[in-house]
Amino acid sequence: MLDQKTDDFNRTSWIPQIEGSKTTLELPGILDEVISMVPMKGESENLERKFVCHTLNANMYPAKDRSGSLNAIEEAHLGKLLAKIKKGK
Repeated sequence: MLDQKTDDFNRTSWIPQIEGSKTTLELPGILDEVISMVPMKGESENLERKFVCHTLNANMYPAKDRSGSLNAIEEAHLGKLLAKIKKGK
């Protein structure tokens, strides 16, 4: 689960719901992959779940890909995502 936070400059960001404020800030630095599953408009204009995989994303969702194998947005299918990471570039 994600919490939406707004800073003093009225910028919105998303952080994981984890016990301890320090853990929330340090966890992405420890992990190789941080993926957020979020609802997005699909080809049919309906909301579909997608994986956000890159740190630089429009809605500031927590994400990181150290494998270098993932696109910024991926299909929300964990098996396909893991196969793509394992296969590499």
